[in-house]
Amino acid sequence: MEKHYLLLLLSLSLLLGFLQALSCFYCELLNSEGICEKGESTCETDGDQQCSMVEVSTGPRIQYMIQECSNLCFNRTFTEKYITVKYTCCNNTSFCNQP
Repeated sequence: MEKHYLLLLLSLSLLLGFLQALSCFYCELLNSEGICEKGESTCETDGDQQCSMVEVSTGPRIQYMIQECSNLCFNRTFTEKYITVKYTCCNNTSFCNQP
């Protein structure tokens, strides 16, 4: 009987580990050197959120980046003329949305 309780506790602890929120970097304006110029903080994911980063560049030069907890997450890059916007999302570890 003890084995059943032990197995139940182990299962619950694993489940709770998967349900824990991730901590993410939050910055409204991250410059090309990776320094937050506006709104430096952290956020915790809620529900289906993931850590995300948006990178805006012209040619090979990064103009600015944004870090946040995001509901709408996809890993994709869009280019229109000379502007490139790269969306990156992650949910594997806390603070995974660093440049």
